[in-house]
Amino acid sequence: MKFYLRALELSPGFPPSQGNLGSAYLHNGDSVHRLNGLLAALKGEKEKALSFSEAPEVYALLGLKDHAIRSMKKIIQDNSIPHGYPYLKLLHDPWLDLLRGDPAFVEIVANAKAVYQAAGFLPSATAR
Repeated sequence: MKFYLRALELSPGFPPSQGNLGSAYLHNGDSVHRLNGLLAALKGEKEKALSFSEAPEVYALLGLKDHAIRSMKKIIQDNSIPHGYPYLKLLHDPWLDLLRGDPAFVEIVANAKAVYQAAGFLPSATAR
């Protein structure tokens, strides 16, 4: 984690550093439980999956969209991931596929995109 923090010191707006640090914070000390939760969710074992992890991805794999969104919003609100969820993770993470198109998820993605635009790593909507 200290390397991601150092990268952010050197370049505060660099989204990959933000994303990597965010993932490290999110999964710090919980990676084995999260992985077990994801594996159980893939098998459709709801109770077992949730006994390991209540990560948004686990909820999404179980088809529990509202719980996934609520969990994601709580993580963002609690600042468990500095700068919120990384934009590219939101766009491309297959664990979150079930959430795509949900208005609340679309809003989370739009907010993450705005962070990247503000940092200058994506063109703004008004720039041509």
